[in-house]
Amino acid sequence: MNNDPDQIRADIGRTRERLSNNADGLTDAVKPSVVARRQVEKIKSELSGSTDHLMGEPSDVRPSIGESPHSAPALPCPRRPEQ
Repeated sequence: MNNDPDQIRADIGRTRERLSNNADGLTDAVKPSVVARRQVEKIKSELSGSTDHLMGEPSDVRPSIGESPHSAPALPCPRRPEQ
């Protein structure tokens, strides 16, 4: 342990700075608006994951083999009654 007064003052200053940063971080972490924002983001993330799980992701929707996204299935033409 160093007994130099200048060294002790410098150590105290560094310790105060660390404690101040920690206190600021804790204050921010428990601020109601910050807590609410974190909860909203958590719920959004969970809902997004549930929706993707149930409905599939947009990248999962692809045309079938031989099917073009621009083509429609051929429908039979109605016949005219013979006269």
